[in-house]
Amino acid sequence: RELWTRGRPLAAQGVELQTRRPVLDTLTQLSARFGNPLVEICFASNGRPTKAKILESSGDNRLDEPILDSLYRWRAKGKKLDELKGEATFDVKLRILLR
Repeated sequence: RELWTRGRPLAAQGVELQTRRPVLDTLTQLSARFGNPLVEICFASNGRPTKAKILESSGDNRLDEPILDSLYRWRAKGKKLDELKGEATFDVKLRILLR
């Protein structure tokens, strides 16, 4: 936990992630009661997501949809992506800490 920095994923497995924050309206930010969702993103060799999904919901659909949209705007780079062949993907599973 001491290595966690808000808005920054921990580096691991030879891949650097460039994140994008979800766009939430003010009412949702003020009224949503939620947990921290578990997500999975599949990156192609060009660093763009080919698929993203929410494995464990935040508990509020008003948050899950913008989070899922933002995952498709994430980018990745690093040695592991350079090693991918053909249609192979590099899959990342992580928990997004909202609070």
